[in-house]
Amino acid sequence: MTRFKIICLLLSTATLAACSTVKMPNIDFMGSSEFEEEARNIDQTIPDPRDAPPIPTDTRNAEEWDEAAKSLNAIKDGFSLPEAAEPQTAQELSNEFQNKKAKAQAYKADDPQ
Repeated sequence: MTRFKIICLLLSTATLAACSTVKMPNIDFMGSSEFEEEARNIDQTIPDPRDAPPIPTDTRNAEEWDEAAKSLNAIKDGFSLPEAAEPQTAQELSNEFQNKKAKAQAYKADDPQ
């Protein structure tokens, strides 16, 4: 058992010694960054959050929203499609088109331009 402890101690020491050879970059956490100048010159047209309008206080509560939703659902449920007229034949559609075209031409003829 003692040999096992010694071997574990030697292995852990060797592992820690191997880790100490890693070179860390020199990072200046407390100094200035290369973006400090850009940060100072950020677009000044961006509004300050302190200038934001106050939060509205005249909004509905949850019960009022629920009642409004229920009333809209009642209106939706009460809706029914109107009865559709009989479809027109090709000749009837053509006659109606010609009548409306004649009315449009008469309207244009009345225009003083």
